Amino acid sequence: APTPTTGDVWQANLGAFHIFLPTALWDQLVVLGEVSSVHVSEVDPVRAGGQDFDELSRSKHAAAFQGQMVLTYLQVLPGWDLGVTLAHANAFEGNTSLNASLGSLTGQGDRRYRLGFGFTYLANLQFEVAYNHFDGSPEPNRRGLADRSFASFSAKYSF
Repeated sequence: APTPTTGDVWQANLGAFHIFLPTALWDQLVVLGEVSSVHVSEVDPVRAGGQDFDELSRSKHAAAFQGQMVLTYLQVLPGWDLGVTLAHANAFEGNTSLNASLGSLTGQGDRRYRLGFGFTYLANLQFEVAYNHFDGSPEPNRRGLADRSFASFSAKYSF
């Protein structure tokens, strides 16, 4: 059975964003992207039964990317603005040995999609409804979680 240990882990993240000016297709568009990489450079051995074990049960290297677009439409109804969020995340290499270092992605081939609609009234009352879809078949050693897709609703009022 896997046993926790310590070691040296390196993580690198490269992110970028751009805000686009109004066009006929949106009043504002924000595009964000990030690539992350996690690398285990050294593992401290675990002693059990008179033997030292220093092999990882997960990958030595893992990587993922995520992209998001937020389209904003002002005054779709009197006093109401609309924000549409589209997002995609993909773990394209390995199964990270550092839990949660790649967010909700748990192993190579794990993908996430999000579609959300946010309504804001006079810049202080907000409602959002969204659907988050997780893709990638479950595998006990690589992706232990299945059926994580969900819908959400939130409300917020700012004073």
